[in-house]
Amino acid sequence: MKDSLDVNDPEFMVRLLTMADAEKDAPRMDDYVHLSSLLRVECPRALYLRQLVVDSENARESVNSATRVVWAIGRGIEAHVREQMIKAVGFTNSIGKWRCACGKSTLEGTGDPTLSCRYCKTPLNIYEEITLRDHKKQVSGHPDFAFWHNGYVYPVEFKSIKKDDFLVLDAARLPPKYRRQLFGYGVLFRRNGYKVGPHGFIIFVNKDFTWEGTPYKSFHIPFTDGVDQQVLRGLFDLAGELRHVRQLKASGEDILSMLPPRLAVCSGTRTPTARRCDMCSYCFLYDNNGT
Repeated sequence: MKDSLDVNDPEFMVRLLTMADAEKDAPRMDDYVHLSSLLRVECPRALYLRQLVVDSENARESVNSATRVVWAIGRGIEAHVREQMIKAVGFTNSIGKWRCACGKSTLEGTGDPTLSCRYCKTPLNIYEEITLRDHKKQVSGHPDFAFWHNGYVYPVEFKSIKKDDFLVLDAARLPPKYRRQLFGYGVLFRRNGYKVGPHGFIIFVNKDFTWEGTPYKSFHIPFTDGVDQQVLRGLFDLAGELRHVRQLKASGEDILSMLPPRLAVCSGTRTPTARRCDMCSYCFLYDNNGT
C-alpha cells in the first residue's frame, strides 16, 4: 500500500483502487505478433513502431478504472458462457489448455477425464485458453473457445455488448474485424495441425438485463475465400516481414530507415486518424525516411 495515502481520508478506498487500476499491464514477453494486435492495424508504420522501435513497457499507456471495470465485466461474461459451452458440448469435446489445481500438470487439446496430476492428485479440468502459433509468420492467438465435432475443430468467439447495440445487431451489422478474428483462429488452428470445420461461430451476449428473450445471439461464419480472407493474408504477410526486420535489428542493423511511410491521412498529429493511434507521438518523432 502506498505510504502517501491517508487511511483517514474519506476517499481512501477510491484513491487506493484508482492507483491500482493505473498500474501498467505487463507486456507480452515474446516476439510473436498477437492476432488481436494485427487486426487493430490501420497502417503498417504503427505496427512497426509498436513491435520494433518503441520499448514495449514504456509504450503501454495507463488504463483508467472505468475501462478496467468494463474489461472485468467482459471477462466475467466470457467465463460464464465458456462454462456453459463446456457443459453443452462436453468436456471431452472442448479444446483448450487444461490444468490441475496446483498448475504443475497441463494438457492441450480436448479434456481427458482419465488424467490427474501426480503432485496434487486433482483432475486436469481447469480451463485456460489454448495458445496457437504460426512459427513462420510469428503470429500467435488465443481463441475464446473451440470444440471438436465429427473430426473437425470449430472456433468460437464471445463478445459482450450493450443492450441497445445487441437489439439491433444482425449479420449485416457484424463488424468485419470480428469475422477476420474468427478467420485468423481458423488459420492458426490449421497451421497447428488441426482439421478445421467449414465455419466458426461468434456469440454475442447482452450484458444488460432484459425481461424478455435470450441474452445470446449466434452468428455462423463460413470460412469461404473473400475480401476478409485477403485482408487477413495481407496482415499475416506483414507479420512475416516484421520477423525479418526484427532479425536485422538483433544483428545491429539500423531499422529506422525501414519504417513504412506515414499514411496520407496523417498529415499532422491533430488529424482524426493520428489522434486515434497509440503510436502517434512516436510516429511524428521520425520523418517518413526514418530520420
